[in-house]
Amino acid sequence: MIKKQENRTKPLPRGLLGIVILLSLLIILFLIINDTDGLPEQGWVISERGILDVFPEGMTDDEGNTIFCETSAIAYDGKYLIMGSDKPIPGDAYSQRSSVFYTEYAAFPEEKVLYFTAPAFIEAIKYEDFTVTPDGQYIIATTGFDRVHHAGTSEWDNYNTMMIWPVGKPDDVKIVSPSTEDGVTSSVSLREKISSALKTKEFPDGVPYFKIEGLAAVPGNQLLLGIREMGATYELFDYVIMIISVSYDIVNGELVLSDDYRLIYHYDPTEKLSDFGEYTVALSSIEYDRFNDRIYMLTSYEKKSDEEVTDEDIGAFLWLLPLQNLDTKKVPELVLKGSGLTPLMFAHKGEGVTVINPRRVIIIHDDDRVLGRENIVNSETQFSRHPNQAAYTIVDFYQ
Repeated sequence: MIKKQENRTKPLPRGLLGIVILLSLLIILFLIINDTDGLPEQGWVISERGILDVFPEGMTDDEGNTIFCETSAIAYDGKYLIMGSDKPIPGDAYSQRSSVFYTEYAAFPEEKVLYFTAPAFIEAIKYEDFTVTPDGQYIIATTGFDRVHHAGTSEWDNYNTMMIWPVGKPDDVKIVSPSTEDGVTSSVSLREKISSALKTKEFPDGVPYFKIEGLAAVPGNQLLLGIREMGATYELFDYVIMIISVSYDIVNGELVLSDDYRLIYHYDPTEKLSDFGEYTVALSSIEYDRFNDRIYMLTSYEKKSDEEVTDEDIGAFLWLLPLQNLDTKKVPELVLKGSGLTPLMFAHKGEGVTVINPRRVIIIHDDDRVLGRENIVNSETQFSRHPNQAAYTIVDFYQ
């Protein structure tokens, strides 16, 4: 009988085995140091850049002009991402639309967006920012308040609208400080109070023109209004980073604002950004981070030139400001890339930021009518999208 021969491998001598283990550990250490693909960097990281289809491609208005999605507001209510465009999104024979739409966060961005269709959402124009109250019970929205006609006409009143609705119940939306003129209900009565908080030597009674682009509800029943532009007219103004505070209460689902409007923060980022290039930035969104008790400030820029604006001419930066520093002159912290010394830059023009959890925010972008290019070489300064699409960026923090 022939025995089956067992195929045994002789063990390595102890000394040689130790050398093999040591070499293996050194190789692993070398790979970790020199090749971090698939591993999170320390600090702030752009985890995902993407595009969201908001309405069917090729939509045009009654005059045949292409309709652009210009997404400028975003909020997360714990289940849904709610977004808003600062341009009207008309419906068609098959679908009613407003400029406010939503999708479930768990399915973002694959799930098709749905629209809020209560009359207040359809009538308001130029949404600029959303915020969730610290208790997570309500969402507040604001338009830009940057257009108003002369007294006696309501033609542009719906550009001056603030609204509130309970989370999950958008049909219960209510206009803040409502007044009605020629059948148009808006919050235009708030303009004078906001203007009075923006007094200057040139305008001791308040600036004639301003633009709201930030909104954040913070603890202590304070509502923050972020100002991007202010001056004599919409053609003669300065870009700014200013925050106004006003006290509020919510009574029977209505947002009741006090008369204690005051300017609590004013920051000039020129010196902070001078080391990285020539950028004229202004406030484009604010939001309260209840997990870390701080304010996120988003600033965007658009380089002006005689030629057509390209994707490389627009962009944005993200900043942090502890809530305790809000009513001070302390400078915010510029969010840097990874653990390095250069800013985390967004190729798109950032217009809205919302907090998902202690270490994640989502930024929505309004690129106006800039569509970018087909072939992207540098994702930090270049992009590509279609008119019916909104760009978004997911930012995570790793320790």
